[in-house]
Parts: sequence; C-alpha cells; structure tokens
Amino acid sequence: MKPILKQILPLFRAQNLQVGIISASPIPEERYKYEEWQQCGYYGNMNFLVRHLEQKYNPQRIAPGTQSLFMVALNYYQPNPLGTRTQGRIARYAWGRNYHKVLGKKLQLITQQLSQMFPNENFFYTVDSVGLDERLWAARAGLGFIGKNTLLIHPNIGSWCVLGEIFSTYPFPEFRDVGNKPMPNCGDCHNCLDVCPTRALLGPYRKNSSLCIAYLTIEHKDIIPYELRKNMQNWLLGCDLCQEVCPFNRHAVTTREPDFLNHKTGPYLELSKVLAIKDDATYEKLYAGSALMRAKRQKLIRNACIAVANQRAVGLASLLENLQQQSDPILQDHAAWALQNLS
Repeated sequence: MKPILKQILPLFRAQNLQVGIISASPIPEERYKYEEWQQCGYYGNMNFLVRHLEQKYNPQRIAPGTQSLFMVALNYYQPNPLGTRTQGRIARYAWGRNYHKVLGKKLQLITQQLSQMFPNENFFYTVDSVGLDERLWAARAGLGFIGKNTLLIHPNIGSWCVLGEIFSTYPFPEFRDVGNKPMPNCGDCHNCLDVCPTRALLGPYRKNSSLCIAYLTIEHKDIIPYELRKNMQNWLLGCDLCQEVCPFNRHAVTTREPDFLNHKTGPYLELSKVLAIKDDATYEKLYAGSALMRAKRQKLIRNACIAVANQRAVGLASLLENLQQQSDPILQDHAAWALQNLS
C-alpha cells in the first residue's frame, strides 16, 4: 500500500466507514444511458433528477477542480421484528436518526482532517444532495457492484448501506476496498425481480422509479394510482423487499452506529397514531431528526390509509371516517378508498 494511503485510510476506518478512491474523470457513456432512462419517464415527478443530468457523471460540474472522489458506505442494517395488523412498516434506513445527518457528521470531521493534512487542497463532502450517481461511482471505486435491483451491493456487507462522498482537488491514488479480488455479480438470481409487488423492476438493472414503493410513499406528491395501492402492502415509508431476498444480505451484520440503533421511529408505527396526527407541528415534534420529515404529514397519513385497508385493520374505520371530513382532498380520497376496501 502506498504511504499516502496508509496516512489517510485510518481516518475512514475510525468512523466505521467502507471507503474506495476513484479518479473524478467524467464518464460520458453513463450519462447517455441515464439520459435514455429519463426519456422513458421512469423518474416520476422527481424533476430534480432531470436537472442533475450534467453533474451525475462529471464531478467537476459539482466541485470545479476535483481530481479524486472518496466514496464511502455506512452499514445501517438491523434485523426486523414481527409486526401486527395495526402497524405500518418503515424501511430500515429510517428507523433512527436521519442518515444524511449521521454520515454527514462523519464526513465533515474527515474533511476537516484532510484539510489540515493537505492545506493547499480543497475538500468538499456531500451525502445524497448534489446529484452525483453515488451507486455507480461507489461501484467504480470498488465498494461493490450494481445488483439487478439497481442497488449497490458490497460483497461482504451486502446492500444495507448508505453512501456519501468527499471531493478532492488532490489526485489521490485509486484504492479498492475489496483489494484486487474480482467483484462478484448476481449471476442467475432474480429474487428481487420476483418479489417486487408493484413490478417497478422492469428487468435486470432496470427500474421504473415511478412504480417503486419507496417512491410512492416518499416522493409521489398526489393521489396514488388505485391500481398500485393493494400492492403497497403496509409500507409507510420506503421498502426493503428487494434487499430482504438478496443472497448477499443473508449474513448481514447489525450496524454499530448508535444514531441508527437509537430509534426515532423504529421498524413499525401504530397506524392509529399516524391517522390521528392533527397538524404539521405535532408531526415535527414526533419525527424531527428522522427521515420521516422528508415524507411530511400528509403523505404519511395517506400511506397509512392504504396500509389500514391492506392489513384489514377494521378497528380503525372510525379514524378513516374522521379523515373523510377533512378539507384535504388527497386524504379524503385515500380514506374513502380504504373504507370501501374494509367493507
């Protein structure tokens, strides 16, 4: 290992981060693939994905002068307990503190340390906020491979990881987390394609994001199409199904990150409590600092209406009736649908 790597890699290890280093040279061929995906309209109403086209595969568009990227992964896995009929599920990444804050704090510290070690260089960190195609750059940096479910899969820790990066004007030598071992792949496995209830995975390595349960529960801003609702099961925020069936996740190790282990939401929320949230102030008091702030009150209650119907939680019908009396047309629609499907 080169001396400079021996100097900087302990900074990442001290934060329990997997790290790979890659040249920041643009990847025009990937840009063309992404543009084709956009033209199919698979991004739903996430218009920011269109705006990010020019910078996804060219880090200099984000931070001029960038020579190297440090790509990092942080394990967030925790085993999922059994829930009840009156509960809605939360994807694992959202059980604890917002991962943008958790990983961002770690990268901020490392960036400060690198700036002290290399005072003539510039360093800039981000966590899923500037449009970089993190999964692809992480794969190129040796942190794993892109699975058929379009997620990054680390050969040792699986896909239960959140990603971030540090942009550097210094041209560090490239470094692969897994060494020179050949990267595995999905082979003939198609578990993720089979398990997706909304058929968002159109085929290997190709996803229509507008059908994904994670998109529907978080990013979709309007009435959820009727034909998709019964396939959303009881998910309130996100979805873990394609990861739960992945063979590379069979031996997942529980995270050691306290901010993930100290739950703000946990794996389940009581549907009755979600349906009864009266205003945005109450919502913020309950979920401040968690990923649920992304969805906001209206969408979480909307999702809970669907979960009540799919779970056949008939004891919550009176709460749905109350929502029908509200002035919000989206909540009225979903509450009415849920009551109809409970009867």
